Amino acid sequence: MKEPINIYNSGKLIELSMGSYDILIIGGWSVSLGKFSFNLKNLKNEKTIQPKITKWRIQSYFKGKRAKKIFSIDIMNGGKHKIEFKNQDDLVLKKSNLIITRIFEKQIPNETIKIIFERK
Repeated sequence: MKEPINIYNSGKLIELSMGSYDILIIGGWSVSLGKFSFNLKNLKNEKTIQPKITKWRIQSYFKGKRAKKIFSIDIMNGGKHKIEFKNQDDLVLKKSNLIITRIFEKQIPNETIKIIFERK
């Protein structure tokens, strides 16, 4: 498991071996993506990889914080990848997934939101 990456940290290099990964958003269970997205660019062959939005958004915990699986990605060629985030301000994250709680709950500040790559 890698360290979490802040969604405003575009251009960060991460090492990923060949395989399938789930991408979790850390901090809450109520997630609205809007136009938020990211891609990975393999530095060795210059290919860009787009993640797929998952159908089953599984809720879990990461180091005691709420996390939700949002994307999955298949890495065909391992190595260093450059991550590029887009439309970070469109992402809305709230702690609770319960409708009545979300009405009164404040949005988690986007500057504090992180993602994690978890190997399947």
